[in-house]
Amino acid sequence: MAACTGPVMAEDESSEEDSLSRFSSKPDVDSWPTSDDEDFDLETKKCRSELSQLHHRVLQLGEEASTHQAQSEKNQLTIQLLTHGLEEAMLQEELQLYGATQRLRLAQSQNAQRVRQLWEEVAQLVPAGHVAELHQLLEGEQRAARRL
Repeated sequence: MAACTGPVMAEDESSEEDSLSRFSSKPDVDSWPTSDDEDFDLETKKCRSELSQLHHRVLQLGEEASTHQAQSEKNQLTIQLLTHGLEEAMLQEELQLYGATQRLRLAQSQNAQRVRQLWEEVAQLVPAGHVAELHQLLEGEQRAARRL
């Protein structure tokens, strides 16, 4: 775009007819525009056109900026919701893991107690001397098996 060189007037401030009437109301001025007046009017029209185009572009950029801002805010909200969802899922996983760990510990404790009970029952059913004798026989059998 060519740069405006003359003063810029808003479109509704002056029209071509107004400028003609101003010239005709002044003393010692021809009623016909001069070459300088026509150049001025042409330059004014160019400036108005450029101003209008610039104004239109500013409005477009404003709309684009608003759209980008709205999308950015939407993306931030989406990120916050996803982050919250992930944190909640991690908390649920931790709670499930904690529950599973507690159940495992309980089962281990119950199994250890059951093993102690079974050893006590074995001790009551088989006299201690017999257990030692059976244990020695078992060790002898294991040594013989290793030699083979």
